[in-house]
Amino acid sequence: MEKVIDNSFSKKVYREIKKENEINTSEEQLKLYFTSDDYDAFVVEYRGDLEAKITTLPYAKVYIGEGNFAIVFIEKGSLNLLLESATEIINIEPFYVYTLSELFQVKSEFTYTIPKGRISLDGEGVIVGIICTGIDYLSPRFVEDNGESKIVALWDQTDNIGPSPKGIPYGTNYSKENLDVLIKTNSYEAYNKANFSKDSKEFGTPIAGLIGGKKLEKNEIFESIAPKCQFAVVNLKPAVREFNKDIGIREGLENVYRPVEVYTALKYLQDVQQDLKKPMVVYLTLENNSGGRRGETVIERYIDYISANPGFCVVASTGNQGHGETHSKRILSNTGPKQNIFINMGELRESLYVSIYTRLEGKIHIGITAPTGESIAKLPMEKINKVIIYEEQGISLDYLIQEKPNDIKSIEIIIRNAKKGIWNINFLWEDNVTGIVDTWLLPKELLQTGTRFFNVEPYTTLQTPGTAKNIITASYYGTKSKAIVINSGKGFPRDGEIQPIVACEGTNILTVGKNNQLIVCNGPAIAGAIVAGAVALVFQWAFLQENYTELNIAALKNILIASTTKDKNIIYPNEEWGYGMLNFKILKQTLDDLSNTSKVNQDDNTSVEGSTRQLLYISMPEEVYYRIK
Repeated sequence: MEKVIDNSFSKKVYREIKKENEINTSEEQLKLYFTSDDYDAFVVEYRGDLEAKITTLPYAKVYIGEGNFAIVFIEKGSLNLLLESATEIINIEPFYVYTLSELFQVKSEFTYTIPKGRISLDGEGVIVGIICTGIDYLSPRFVEDNGESKIVALWDQTDNIGPSPKGIPYGTNYSKENLDVLIKTNSYEAYNKANFSKDSKEFGTPIAGLIGGKKLEKNEIFESIAPKCQFAVVNLKPAVREFNKDIGIREGLENVYRPVEVYTALKYLQDVQQDLKKPMVVYLTLENNSGGRRGETVIERYIDYISANPGFCVVASTGNQGHGETHSKRILSNTGPKQNIFINMGELRESLYVSIYTRLEGKIHIGITAPTGESIAKLPMEKINKVIIYEEQGISLDYLIQEKPNDIKSIEIIIRNAKKGIWNINFLWEDNVTGIVDTWLLPKELLQTGTRFFNVEPYTTLQTPGTAKNIITASYYGTKSKAIVINSGKGFPRDGEIQPIVACEGTNILTVGKNNQLIVCNGPAIAGAIVAGAVALVFQWAFLQENYTELNIAALKNILIASTTKDKNIIYPNEEWGYGMLNFKILKQTLDDLSNTSKVNQDDNTSVEGSTRQLLYISMPEEVYYRIK
C-alpha cells in the first residue's frame, strides 16, 4: 500500500484589487499582470490589511498568498508611491536577481559516482521538486518500468497556452497524465510545442539525473542517489532584458530570474505536495548575491514559512562566490573617522549595483568618489523606504535605504553609467561608532569583465537563500582532492546560524545529459543535488517507513550532521565545511541506529526526537558549541 503524509498547510488564495463598481476580476486579467512587461512586480512581506490598502491605490494590484506574503504589481515608476502609501509592507526586494547555480560539463579521465555503500533506501514515495530550466521528460531515465513518467507535475512558466496551475494564473501546468501521453506518443506535437520544457539549457536534466535518474542496465556505471523518487519540475521564466540592464547586468545573459518567479515556483511545489500528500524535498537551484546573510530576505522568510511542517524541505548550495571578489567587509571602530571600500569598474559604462548592510552603534555617512575625481561628500541618509534619485558632481545614482530587524540597515545603490576605473565608497562618522559593514556586488557571472572589489573578503560569501533558518545548504569540494573548491561559497551567516550544514562532492560527477548521454559535471549545483538526494532518502526512512513521522528541519539537520566524515585536524563546524563531508555509509548507520532507538523507545513511550538532538552534541566539539552559542 502506498503511504502518504497529510500536512495541514494553510490553503492559498489569489485576489486582485477591485476597481470601483467592479465585483470580480477574471483570471485572464490577473494573468496579464504576471506576463506583461508593462508592470513592475515585487514579492513582499506585510502586516495588517495590505489588500484593503492597495484597493485605494489606482496604480497597484495585489496577489495575496499564504501567511503574510504577497506579490504587488505597480505601474512602472510607481515604487516610491507604493512605499510611501502602503506602510503595511515591511519587507521588499526591489533590485534582487537570481542566477542558476554554477554547473558545467568537463572532460576528465577521473569520473565518479556517489558512493552510497549498502544503503537500501531508494527514495520511493518521495517527490523531489526542482526549480530550474525544465527537464528532458522523454529521457528513459525519467520513465518508470511501466512506461509512465516519473514526473508527477511540470509547470512551464515560459509557456502561456494553458491551462495554468490552480491559483497561479500564468504558465502551463502539465500533469502526470499529460506527460504519460507525450511519452507514449513520443511526440511534442501533442501539445503543438516543438520544444516544450525540454531543458534546452541542459541544466535541469543533469540535476534530476544525479538525484533520481533511473538505471537502465544492471551493470552500467551510472547511478543516482534516489532512483525511485518522483519529480515535480518548474521551468522558470527568465527576467526581461530591461530589468537586467537597469541594474548593470552585462548583455547577452539569459539565466537571470526575478524573485516573483522564484516565489511562485516555491508556492507551486508546495501546492503539489499538499495535493499529493507525499513528502517533498525542493532543490532551489538559484542564488542571488543580495541580502544581509541573516535570513531576512522575503524569499528566505517564505522558505522558513513553508518549511515549518514535517515533510517539506528546501535545499540549496552555497554558490560560487567564495573567491571574495564580490564581497567586502569593514569593521568600524573609534580608532578612525573613515573607512574605504574600493571597487574596480570594468570596461563598459554600465550601471553598478552595490548592496550595503550595516549593524552599527552610532550614525555614519556614505561618500562616493568616481575614478576621475568627482565625488559626493555625504549621501543624504535621512529618508527611509524611498528610492532616491540623486546627482552631484556628475555622479548619477539611485538608492534605497531600508530598516531591517535587529538594528540592521540596508543601503542599495545603483550608480548610473559608471565610468571605468576605481570607485571609492567611504564610510565616515563623527561620534563614537562601532560595528560591521558588509558590501556585496552582483555575482561575478553578471558583472562586466574586471569589475570586483579590491578589499576582498572570502567569508560570508554563501549566497541567499542559503542563509534562511529552515534551509539545508551544502558547500562543495573536489571529489579527487578532498579539498574545498576555492570558489565554493563560505559561511557563516551574520546572525550566528551555522551554514553550510555539510559539504558534498562537486567535481567530476557522472550524470545524464540531453538525448540520454552520460556526461561529467562540476560545480556547486552538483553538491546541492547530492544533499537533495540524501534528504529524499531520509524522508523515505522517516515518513514512508514510519520511523519518524514528526521529522522537522532541526531534526533533519541533526541527522545530516551526524552523517559526516571529519578531518581530525579541523575544528567543526567551520565556514568552509560546515559540520563535515556528507557520507552515505555513515548516513545508513545513523538511520539504522535511530531505527533501533525507535524500537526501544516504543517500549518506554519516548520519542526519536531526543535521540536526534543528541546527534548534534556528539557532532560538535564542546569549545565550538560555546563559541557560537
